Amino acid sequence: MEYESLADELFHIMCQFSKIPCQEQPRNFATGEMAILFYLNSIQDGATAGEICNYLKVTTGRIASALNSLEKKHFIQRMSHADDRRKITVYITSSGREYILQNYEDGLIVTQNALENLGEDDAKELIRIMKKLMDI
Repeated sequence: MEYESLADELFHIMCQFSKIPCQEQPRNFATGEMAILFYLNSIQDGATAGEICNYLKVTTGRIASALNSLEKKHFIQRMSHADDRRKITVYITSSGREYILQNYEDGLIVTQNALENLGEDDAKELIRIMKKLMDI
């Protein structure tokens, strides 16, 4: 089988996903910010920048920039650690929580519509393949 041409085709298809109109709002949100909000909302609220870096596997500079942006939007709050004032802990605000939950709900609707358009058999096959890819 010719995997190189299939890989090229899949790569081009995946690049087109960012151009889908339903992706406009997340695309306007800087890279990494949604992932940080997801982390704080769903995994560990009250995390240090280092913990966020380790989870997202990005540089400290990228995290610092994203945290500055999120703080300006009032989606997060940074607080000094009680025992060590040099340590900063990051918390999601109620505005940040509302934003991430709204995006999650919107994403579920878009995903449900896409799966309905595929039909039950193809939708199940897509999920099966995506799970298999995650194990590679």
